[in-house]
Amino acid sequence: MACDLHLELLYNVSRKTREGLREAGITSLAQIAALSIEDLQRVKGIGKVTAPMIRANAQAWLASQPVWYNPLPDVCDQCGWMFDLETLQDGTPWCMGWCDEHGNTQIALVAPVEEPQTVTLLDGQQATLAPDSDSVWTVFAESAAMRPGPIYHWTGYDSAIMRATAPQDVIDRLHARLHDLHGTVKRSVSFPLGSTSIKVVAAYLGYPWPGYNDWFAAFLDYREWLYTGSPEALTRACMYQRADVESMAWVWRWMVQDGGLR
Repeated sequence: MACDLHLELLYNVSRKTREGLREAGITSLAQIAALSIEDLQRVKGIGKVTAPMIRANAQAWLASQPVWYNPLPDVCDQCGWMFDLETLQDGTPWCMGWCDEHGNTQIALVAPVEEPQTVTLLDGQQATLAPDSDSVWTVFAESAAMRPGPIYHWTGYDSAIMRATAPQDVIDRLHARLHDLHGTVKRSVSFPLGSTSIKVVAAYLGYPWPGYNDWFAAFLDYREWLYTGSPEALTRACMYQRADVESMAWVWRWMVQDGGLR
């Protein structure tokens, strides 16, 4: 029964916080959903920020639907770019993708070329091949400059990689435009899910994920293309990158159209 749903279903909640809930006699999501924010804050390990998140997540599981608990920030009303990147083990990007709010996607990746050049993949997607990660950053920056607005990304990883690896002029032009859409999701709406991964959230909202959704499989396909020149391998790798940004656009559209608390 829904009232018996267990605390382990809560996402972004530490084991220590769950122990604090149990010490307070709270052992089910129904109990959490019935508490006030003030009462939840009295539980060890739960503060002013986390209390609304935890209660909303419990309510979402009980209702089997998303629960809004904060309005979207005004910035999310603006159209912009959805941005994602893939990196080597040392954090150096090997591929970047970006799309508009409708999912029209551009891709750039590091390749054995001397100057940037555009190729058409087997599925019709165009990709820019560039000689190194600095060149890929520049391709992205030049594209992003053609359209104002936020550059949405999922988690702080992308912004950290930009600060660590992008040429300074790219950082100066783009970093202030970055907006962590994942952070906004966590602060605004809760889903009856075990994760806030873009792959999990987008699939829940109906995004039809193409191909595989494994970053390492994409990297292996990229390596296969480097060694063999296989157009099939490159198409698969870029399809993964395209899906990451298309799915973000899918989530952004849902958030804006659903309206939350507005």
